[in-house]
Amino acid sequence: MTDATPHDAPDGGEPPSAKPKRTPSATIVVAALCTVAAFVAGRALSPPTPIPVVERARDTAAGDRRVTMSAALARRAGVRAEPCAEHALVPTVELVGTVEFDRDRLAEVGGRIGGRITRIHVRPGARVSAGDPIAEIESAELGDATAQYLSATARSIAARAEAARAERLASASLATARDREQARADRDAISAEIRGARARLIAMGVLPNELSRGSAVTLRAPIDGWIVDRPALLGESVERTQTVARVADLRSLWVELEVFEKDIGRVRRGNHAELTTDSQPGRTFSGLVDHVAETVDRDSRTAAVRIVVNNPELLLRPGMFVTARLRLDGASSLADGGALPRSITIARTAVVQLDGRPAVFVALGGDDYEPRAIELGVVDGERIEVTRGLTAGERVVVEGAFALKSELLR
Repeated sequence: MTDATPHDAPDGGEPPSAKPKRTPSATIVVAALCTVAAFVAGRALSPPTPIPVVERARDTAAGDRRVTMSAALARRAGVRAEPCAEHALVPTVELVGTVEFDRDRLAEVGGRIGGRITRIHVRPGARVSAGDPIAEIESAELGDATAQYLSATARSIAARAEAARAERLASASLATARDREQARADRDAISAEIRGARARLIAMGVLPNELSRGSAVTLRAPIDGWIVDRPALLGESVERTQTVARVADLRSLWVELEVFEKDIGRVRRGNHAELTTDSQPGRTFSGLVDHVAETVDRDSRTAAVRIVVNNPELLLRPGMFVTARLRLDGASSLADGGALPRSITIARTAVVQLDGRPAVFVALGGDDYEPRAIELGVVDGERIEVTRGLTAGERVVVEGAFALKSELLR
């Protein structure tokens, strides 16, 4: 009788306490699953890793930070400070305008009759005086009018002689009163015809001392000035409405500005304006407001303002762009600021933008500078009013402020 081993089972079955056999691959799978489960459980129990956040710059315009810059570095950066003080500001507005002809000193020269240009006396750019010849026009119409005038003049001589003879005969009772009156009527009718023919010739541009000249008329400059345009050509046929030349007195010009609706109420006739142009760097031209438009453009919301500028040196030219510094509030001169209220002002170069607001750098002494938020008021050319943020006497950086701003934001 053979003894049964623990692994043997009766009736050929498995022993009750027997465990299934595990292969090596199954062991590896189980271990991997346990590892994944432990990792997931650890992630669930541990706090999440914070996402990196870029810290925003603090409100440096409020003065909660300072910039330290050595004296040597400040000199190299061109940093310069000056105390702010109270001044009487003259409110101004800067606009871009266009130089135009003074239309009160601009004239068009044209033929008052149709004809052909037979002679031209001037070239574009020539300076002329009133009465100088510009061109000559030959016209058949003028020839007929001249012939009519000469015929009436000749008949007038005979009519006057006949009227004198009738007066003598009537005085001697050798002619009737009716003959005398008829002679007078004929004389007066021909005199009226002469006056009509004379007026017609003058209307055609013929001078009184040139009535008998013939079929040619001389076109003359109506004003002193310069020939700014001469479209006519020698031999060209012209109509009575055609322009032969344009004469302009360039010693006086207009500057046309467009002033915004919010400022137009403070612009007055006689206000002073200072003008600059890129063609004359360093030069300033003065002018006065001559007209303020009565209407505002619906699209641009601006009103036209005209400035009259004296131009004796002919440095300004029609068509130029200029920058106009226009005095507001009705004073006629920029020197009238003495009667205006005084307020703290700084140079416009001192103002920088920090966090979207105007600010300045205040020199605290030594190497320290403090950014300070400010509120601005009216502008007077290169100076601007400070309504809040500064007190008189504080030293403000007027040059090199952008170098300090770069150092602050670095």
